[in-house]
Amino acid sequence: MSNHYNTLGVGKDASPDQIKKAYRKLASQHHPDKGGDTAKFQELQTAYDTLSDPQAKAEYDNPQQQYRFDTNNMNGFEDIFNQFGFGPMGMNRRNQQVRRNKSITIQVRMTLKEVFEGKDVLGSIQLPSGREQALQIKIPRGVKNGDQIKYQGLGDDSIPNAPRGDLVAHIAEIPDRRFARDGANLFIETNITVFDAIVGTTVIVDTIADSKLEISVPVGIQGGQMINCKGHGLPEAQGTVRGNMYVKINVKTPVNIAEEDKVIIEQLRGKYAI
Repeated sequence: MSNHYNTLGVGKDASPDQIKKAYRKLASQHHPDKGGDTAKFQELQTAYDTLSDPQAKAEYDNPQQQYRFDTNNMNGFEDIFNQFGFGPMGMNRRNQQVRRNKSITIQVRMTLKEVFEGKDVLGSIQLPSGREQALQIKIPRGVKNGDQIKYQGLGDDSIPNAPRGDLVAHIAEIPDRRFARDGANLFIETNITVFDAIVGTTVIVDTIADSKLEISVPVGIQGGQMINCKGHGLPEAQGTVRGNMYVKINVKTPVNIAEEDKVIIEQLRGKYAI
């Protein structure tokens, strides 16, 4: 029987981090996908599985642990079987545990424009097995900050003959300098003068689709009111229906008004006092 410590090239007093580092280095060298020997890789895997599990490591380090049988109480055999990991009918519970490869999580940063269009992620990642894997995934339109998109079979492959783990893309949305967001709805601000607010006007605003939209500002609009531009927001998650864009109207007061104009404004103020 091989010595697990010798297999990984570490001492018996090695820390969990040292054991993991040694395993990853050797697994990368001997992985079958890189032309390594399958038997050697499985030996490394067995050694790491044992030494990385505190209970399994303790049992491996102390193989002579004794159990005292109480012949006066035959019911004690059930406890003894349980200590060895056996359940009813002598079935080993440890063997019932299905070994699975783990999922891998990556962070994908996205601008609001990329949320609107969807994003192709191209690159590579290093798997826990040490293998370098090319990455080509599509992030769908309309995702939100904090969403997690799962891609089956693109995760860990350290355990031979076991299904591969999944790849999970965690979405981190980058704040936009023009638009605020609430779900599929967008919010933007524009400024008009107090005179525009009195008589009405038209303004041109940007859209998330990099186009310009002309909207009518009604007569007598108040500062802070919003105009709803339906269908100019973000797409609903993985759908074709789009949310709305709300334009907040900020009413600004002109400065440096000529004295003769102030007289006219003063007359109007008296006429239209609120």
